[in-house]
Amino acid sequence: MFKRNEYLCVDDSQRMCVHNAMSLMKKKKVGQHNEYDLFVLFHDAEKAPSAHNGPSFIIWHRFYLLMFELAMQRYYKKCMMPYWDNRLLSRSGPNPRESIMFSSDLMGNAFGEVKTGFAAGFSTTESMSCQEISKNLSRAIPTDMEGLFHEDFTDFLKKASDYKQLCIPWDDTFETVHGLVHIFVGELMSYLACSPSDPLFYLHHSFVDYMYEKHFKQDLQIRYPNANISYPNIYEKTELDDEYAGDSIMMPFGILHDDMMGNNYFNPSYEVSPGDVQCWKDDDCCSNKNTEYVWCNRKTNKCAAKIQQGGRVKSGFSANACYCKKPKLPVIKDNLCDCE
Repeated sequence: MFKRNEYLCVDDSQRMCVHNAMSLMKKKKVGQHNEYDLFVLFHDAEKAPSAHNGPSFIIWHRFYLLMFELAMQRYYKKCMMPYWDNRLLSRSGPNPRESIMFSSDLMGNAFGEVKTGFAAGFSTTESMSCQEISKNLSRAIPTDMEGLFHEDFTDFLKKASDYKQLCIPWDDTFETVHGLVHIFVGELMSYLACSPSDPLFYLHHSFVDYMYEKHFKQDLQIRYPNANISYPNIYEKTELDDEYAGDSIMMPFGILHDDMMGNNYFNPSYEVSPGDVQCWKDDDCCSNKNTEYVWCNRKTNKCAAKIQQGGRVKSGFSANACYCKKPKLPVIKDNLCDCE
């Protein structure tokens, strides 16, 4: 069975199939739009009234990701949606723009119009509101780590004893925390109707789903083997509209919220994230031993994303924190990553 894995851990062939599939979807015309932009339009509040600000946030995006993944698999049968554990970024640094994540080989530049990487030149969906933000894919990632998932966020998930605690009230929930990463990336990612324009959207939501599956659902079933993870009754102590009800259709997909919640077919399988691994050596970080883009900080025993050449390292970091293309080797000069 194929599993979703952390973006920096997947092998080159799996990463390339994601890059290439998204690029091909961007080129394929479906009616008036391209295939990629159709998914952007599906995310609009008018077409998906229950996708946000309520209890269906998690399951709506789970189904949405599955549909996008199936679309990629029409081009590459074994292509799985990787996830972006942004904790690896916060352990890197101190400037997130200098992370290997935002190199030309991976997701492209972190600030301004994206002109490097596979998504360089991705045009914005024809939606007028998105065009006003930026005509092409752009980002505004800051020079600090504010807005990324905190190390103790898993505690919030593990303390929840039922699904309702994750999603009601909506302004103090999993959804709210996930939104901070949208704001962190900025530009198109920070606007609900436009956020899927950035491929980072899918990697981020794959991680949101990973956290839900690994740190809430599976952990809850260990603590309470007979736990019933069911869709909440929205009429009980909430002021939500009928469109969020369990027996209402989850638009635009044509499946009931209750049916989506209880159907195990929609449960994806995940490799353990390096963000959850206690490491002693670099090989500990990724299940497939791929250490090209991640390293083990032996002082904290935590895995982190590597830093691009010229990027600043934190005090006490070893040269392992720096990325260099082989056969060059990493060194640190004046607290900056270099390659020799």
